[in-house]
Amino acid sequence: MKIYRSQVAVLLFVGFLNSISSAQIAPLSVPFEVQFLNRGSSPVEGQFLIRAGQVFETGAAGNEKPSTLGPLSGPKAAAFTGAVETILGAPVVVLTRQEVIVPVGLQNAKATLRAVVKPTSILFVQETRTLAPTKQVTTEFSVSQLVNDSFTTLGRFSFHENTYNQYLSEVWVISDEVLAIVTKSSRHARLNTLFIFDTRRRQLVGMREFSLLQYLPSSSSVWIAQSVANCDNIEEVFAEVRSKAQVFQLFDDKGISRDFQALDGVDGDVAKQAESGSTNDAASASLRIESPQPVKQAAEAKLTRPAPSEEPASSTPWSIVAVLIVAACGLLWLLLKGRK
Repeated sequence: MKIYRSQVAVLLFVGFLNSISSAQIAPLSVPFEVQFLNRGSSPVEGQFLIRAGQVFETGAAGNEKPSTLGPLSGPKAAAFTGAVETILGAPVVVLTRQEVIVPVGLQNAKATLRAVVKPTSILFVQETRTLAPTKQVTTEFSVSQLVNDSFTTLGRFSFHENTYNQYLSEVWVISDEVLAIVTKSSRHARLNTLFIFDTRRRQLVGMREFSLLQYLPSSSSVWIAQSVANCDNIEEVFAEVRSKAQVFQLFDDKGISRDFQALDGVDGDVAKQAESGSTNDAASASLRIESPQPVKQAAEAKLTRPAPSEEPASSTPWSIVAVLIVAACGLLWLLLKGRK
């Protein structure tokens, strides 16, 4: 009977260990070295794949032909074979990815988290949702930065009435100080929003809704088709707005282009308009901006760059490991004592 109890204790310990491990959010696999295929000032459409650094376009029937986009550049790219991904709607070849361990302060299984790696820092965007007693859902986005061992919350913004149920989709750095954040609607496939966040000013500085978007990195611009909500003739409406899609410059001589600073047609700085109570359309009504003072804390997140043969670093704190080791030793002693 004593042996049986000891075995049960060991099984309980193993279950506890598994629960601790499963509670940790897995590291994020983030694109690091990339090459965009749309190197010009106009959008590129089609399906592509890479064979030994050469770009091929695939047709509807699965046939392949060399693309006019030309070969990739660099020795690493010349040896690349694989699929083409998209970043902000643009075709891109991801040459390497990095594993980013999630900071303890962002360990929330119910939240959506995205990250982007810069040469000297990591930016995180987390989406959380809260339900008020009135059944109103507030969707909040927080932007954080990790520099060396300093973890700072840069700012927050939220939808108080997220009517079209837009959720965090992707993030990407479009300049040294500017972060693009894309949300997509789960109810309207042709209704999405591009947010522009200034990491130096620590505030949201621009936004624009769209149905189609393609980032054009070589010209610091985006190709955008107007957003479309569901309707009886949505395909017809979508075809029309797509034919009228335009290329907008992201920056001008004063900073973010005025094309991205309006809230439902209201001119002026986004942050100021939002704080004064101005609202966007139903998709982003009651947009609220917060730019808190930076709160620095000991960072638990680290950028790991493991060699191909290495396993990613564990995110379990050493204090927990120590407690588990002590518990294991105690259970082992009980097991041996029970057998005696």
